[in-house]
Amino acid sequence: MNHLTSFQQATPSAKLGNAAAEPIRFATFWKGPVDPVTYTCLASFPYHEASLRLYSYDCEIDSPPGIEVSDARLIIPDETWQTRYLVSGKPSLARFANLFRYEMIRITGACWVDADILCMKSPVLPADGVIFGRQDDRGKHAFNSAVLRFPPD
Repeated sequence: MNHLTSFQQATPSAKLGNAAAEPIRFATFWKGPVDPVTYTCLASFPYHEASLRLYSYDCEIDSPPGIEVSDARLIIPDETWQTRYLVSGKPSLARFANLFRYEMIRITGACWVDADILCMKSPVLPADGVIFGRQDDRGKHAFNSAVLRFPPD
């Protein structure tokens, strides 16, 4: 189990130097206990030698071996934002996750992946540039933000 004192500092890509020399980094956010399906999806990244950083406000989140756990406050310091996005009058963590993903990409340059994305093989992606998911919806192609990266800033 990881603890707050072991949270890793996020490294903004501007400080990485030669971005092409850096391994492709993936990152995601999770709140609450990690269920078995999510645990398996998270574990699939280090299994296929893809680095994954898990951001959380929970200092005792149980993450699979090989996952780098970082404090979500490095991206959005005020964790009360989690309850500020309302849908039908109730807090929506999904809406907060959208804010978190865009801010995380802006600050770190990492490639966002939803926590329920299963890594099936070692990813071969360009070192920089835009990455996004695409899905086929009844014969029409649609943008999907489950896998997403933009150049930082």
